[in-house]
Amino acid sequence: MAAIGKQRELRRHWQHVRKLILEEADVVAVGWQLRLAVLKDAKLDVARRHVVQVGRSSVRPIFC
Repeated sequence: MAAIGKQRELRRHWQHVRKLILEEADVVAVGWQLRLAVLKDAKLDVARRHVVQVGRSSVRPIFC
């Protein structure tokens, strides 16, 4: 979990993945939750970038 950074580690979906790993849950369950956590982070990052871009006066693509 140290590789994802402190801010992401505190998010609820990563806490759930961590809990499953520590409980030695089924590999399929851990894998599913891990993929879900990555997708949620990607969605949060895109939303944050969009908000930052909208606040600027010049128009630029979201993904530079």
